[in-house]
Amino acid sequence: MKRFLIALIAGTAVFAVAFAAAATLSVNGGTIQAGSDDSVVCTNSANVDGWGLETDTGLVGYVRLLYYPGCAGNDMFVTITHNGTPVADAKTTLDNTGSTGNLTLTALGAGNTTPTPVLATDITDIHVFIEGPVGNPGP
Repeated sequence: MKRFLIALIAGTAVFAVAFAAAATLSVNGGTIQAGSDDSVVCTNSANVDGWGLETDTGLVGYVRLLYYPGCAGNDMFVTITHNGTPVADAKTTLDNTGSTGNLTLTALGAGNTTPTPVLATDITDIHVFIEGPVGNPGP
């Protein structure tokens, strides 16, 4: 029993030290948000404004999104999924125009710029994430 208590006390002490060390870590970076457009600061009025559909092939090459211009300076990440599986993505830095313009869909992967059109029938969802220092709540 004595051995068990010593092990329990030692385990608790190790946990306490690790927890205290983690509490002192600083996190640097801006605001990251995700959610529905009534719960996210920079996307109160964000919506899909258009798709680049080639009617002869059924391929979608770009998406155009509208957003609150007060989010200028933040990065927008877009992931296109088919039944929950990512099939293409895109990234842009937002400006104060309120539109991404024609945001080219690319092969999956950070920093990839290879255009990757997706069959329209393979698009079931679009996920938008905004990350950055600007947190203007919008209208």
